[in-house]
Amino acid sequence: MFARYVVHLVGDIHQPLHSVALFNETYPKGDIGGNAFKVILKNGTTSNFHSYWDAGAYILQNDSWSIVRPMNLQNLTALKDVAASMIKQYGNEVEKLGLITDPFVWAQESFLIAQNTTYPFITKTNKITDEYSLLTYETAKKRITLAGYRLANYIKELYNTPTSQTSHTREMTPNEVWRFFAEDSRKKYKDIFKSVKSEVMNLLFE
Repeated sequence: MFARYVVHLVGDIHQPLHSVALFNETYPKGDIGGNAFKVILKNGTTSNFHSYWDAGAYILQNDSWSIVRPMNLQNLTALKDVAASMIKQYGNEVEKLGLITDPFVWAQESFLIAQNTTYPFITKTNKITDEYSLLTYETAKKRITLAGYRLANYIKELYNTPTSQTSHTREMTPNEVWRFFAEDSRKKYKDIFKSVKSEVMNLLFE
């Protein structure tokens, strides 16, 4: 169960609309990460803005291909092909950033992307254009690729944690465990985001 949550949450936190909410006169209490925001697609249908981004503008994921669970061989093969394609396209660009395994940094990146890439166009019009679809598609792919590298490195760190530390955390309550790792994370990566911020901006907003 923990493994499922790790995979799910690492993926989610790398998508822009999981780390932000829009507040304005229309949404005085926030748009719930785009869930309350409706956009008009090129075919004239409407979509939840959050779902639109999660699906990579419905180019990356759409009704023509859905993954069944448990996955069959066809789905598994297709998924591996998609992963290989993303690694080939963006692997070299994101590999260095993939070494950053701190969730606080991941969330901050996603917030910046939402602020600088996701929302600016859509606050002017809710009609999706070809250019915006392509921007969404490529940004989503790049973030998914980066999330994959970070997931692998995060799992490696979990298994490389000293026995004394893991034994200590087992005696803590869930909230104490969270605080322990959160504080350790803040100390360890206090300045790391500042040092990579310009690189992140150049990489993700080029």
